[in-house]
Amino acid sequence: MKPVIIALLLILTNWGFSQDYYEGFVDAIRARDSLKQDSILKIWTKERPNDPDLLTSYFNHYIVQSKQSVLMIGETPPLNKEVLSVQDSNKTISYLYDASIFEPESYQKALLYIDSGLHQFPKRLDMHFGKIHVLGEANDWNNFTKSILSVLKLSEQNNHSWIWTKNTPLPDHDSIGFFLGAIQDYQLMLYNTGNDSLLKYMREIGLETIEIFPNYVESYSNVGVTYMILGDNDIALNYFLKGESLRPKDEIIVSNIAQCYYRLNNKEKAIEYYQKAFNIGDHYTKEIASQMLTELNGDK
Repeated sequence: MKPVIIALLLILTNWGFSQDYYEGFVDAIRARDSLKQDSILKIWTKERPNDPDLLTSYFNHYIVQSKQSVLMIGETPPLNKEVLSVQDSNKTISYLYDASIFEPESYQKALLYIDSGLHQFPKRLDMHFGKIHVLGEANDWNNFTKSILSVLKLSEQNNHSWIWTKNTPLPDHDSIGFFLGAIQDYQLMLYNTGNDSLLKYMREIGLETIEIFPNYVESYSNVGVTYMILGDNDIALNYFLKGESLRPKDEIIVSNIAQCYYRLNNKEKAIEYYQKAFNIGDHYTKEIASQMLTELNGDK
């Protein structure tokens, strides 16, 4: 099984910094030079043991050591991966796809370092996001969700003021947008599993995000989707309508409202909203809306 190098905390920032231990460690990670990584970490630990970037580097070091790529086979293809379908002699279809696993000892060492960093430096958003990303990669969805809920609460407490690698403040003009964009990416990680049992986690995250960022439309859509998938269309519709009140020309929200009305057998409203979706949507949205309008108008 071949180790896989991952980016995580190492390439998420373009803010400059001088050549130092961190810079040398990043180069060693990219070069897959484990001996150089070990050498830098030992010297760095002796010279600057309280450096927060030392802890993130140890975290990355052990994650790189622990992560391996394997070939998986299953009856349900993951939504976010390339798959190869295979049919056996009984005409049963299975799916082959790449997946990641983590060697437990190195993985736990990585988590110990990042947890130590978060305890000492709770405003380091790169630490929070690095840990969350790895928990998702490891399919530890319970702790993944707990960590997201924790960082949402912390964001409210610190008035959305965060620092990043090298203790660089996030730019004020886009820090909230950057933060919410990452939360939305984590929601998509859950959704793309295609596992309905994880919808409860999407809902928890969405509701907490709405509580703290009541004008963030994507969270109304996320929560609504969790209800619509499970057939609770009345509840889903309420969330989608709240989202529409904030952003009337959001094609995803409008399309979801149309689908809710369709499922609720309200043809008049379904036609109204599919027409809206057609008017404001991209090519794909227009194509779906057109098909639905043809069906609904034919049923009149």
